[in-house]
Amino acid sequence: MNRSGRPRFDVDGLEAAHVVPPNPRLQRTRFALLRSPLGRKSLGHGEMTVNVEVLPRDPIPSFRAVRSKDTLEGRRKIEMKRKLDTRIIFVVCCVAALPAVALGSPQGGAQERAEFDAFYDKVTRAEAELFRGSPESLEALWSRASDVTLFGVSGGSGEHGWEQVGPRLDWTHTQYSDGTLTAERIASHVDGNLGYVVQREKVRFKVPGQTQESMLEIRATWIFQRERDGWRIIHRHADSLMRRQGPAEGK
Repeated sequence: MNRSGRPRFDVDGLEAAHVVPPNPRLQRTRFALLRSPLGRKSLGHGEMTVNVEVLPRDPIPSFRAVRSKDTLEGRRKIEMKRKLDTRIIFVVCCVAALPAVALGSPQGGAQERAEFDAFYDKVTRAEAELFRGSPESLEALWSRASDVTLFGVSGGSGEHGWEQVGPRLDWTHTQYSDGTLTAERIASHVDGNLGYVVQREKVRFKVPGQTQESMLEIRATWIFQRERDGWRIIHRHADSLMRRQGPAEGK
């Protein structure tokens, strides 16, 4: 008995004052913690809620703390629901992202096209500088890969690999000066890391050391590839075969 006249009962090693439960069977009741039999100091007026089982055959009702299966099962269900909700959200996000990854979103395609067009404009300006006798800007836009190719307007069997393409571009400054370029793009396409442009070109220029102006009409194809540092030229095919052979045009 404590000072208040209430009997003390042991609950999981703690001495507690019993507050008469309203239900004689398994139920929840409140115990005011007094002190531990191990000699710990009083916990003051702190309270805890435990599940107790009433043993009616005892002369004096005794109680022992038990874990409620309902409580544990409820916690498991809540935890499982949280995990399930998280997985569902993750799957929905992945599914929503699939069209953008597989097909390319409109915004991604527009940005890709804008970058490609900006590089093509840079190539056109650099080509115009080449016909003015300065090939350095165009050289800087070429890939340094071993499989780049150049079939230039001056003919020949073509150059393969940067070791051949680079010197060929250097040679052009001995052929062109004071040039102007007009380019008419016929078709172009970009898909992922590859793109091409087909165009007609008109070039007016002077051979270095000469005063007479010359003109070239060129059919040209550019092929570009996106590398780690951006778009680069990997192929150019140009010829001046503008005179048609065979059936007349339009037939």
